[in-house]
Amino acid sequence: LKEEDATDIENRDNCVEQENDNHNRLQDLDYAIKKLGNKISKLNSKKDRLEEEIGGTQDAISNQEQVMADAMVQRNADHDDFVQAKADDEAAIALIKQATEVLTRFYKNNKIAALQAPEFAISEDQAPDAK
Repeated sequence: LKEEDATDIENRDNCVEQENDNHNRLQDLDYAIKKLGNKISKLNSKKDRLEEEIGGTQDAISNQEQVMADAMVQRNADHDDFVQAKADDEAAIALIKQATEVLTRFYKNNKIAALQAPEFAISEDQAPDAK
């Protein structure tokens, strides 16, 4: 009977020890779950902040692309204006050359001096009187 009592006590002690181990393990797991829950909350907060930042960056990229498209339209318009102005200038130069040739021929044919130097009464270096 004493042996049986000793075995019962040993079994009871093993059960109590196992129960304490299980309780301690349960507390450790609860703590780990709480700790991981906090970590998940922090990471979700960081994820939300980064998604917000990504949205802002995408908006900035869209705005910059629009600015670039507007600048390209303006550049093309300015280039077209330049090409037209250059063509107009070249046409004007050709017209002036043609007019110069016609006037030169006219002056030669009519024996007229094309350029007449001004005549100065006193000296070309003297300033006029201010009255």
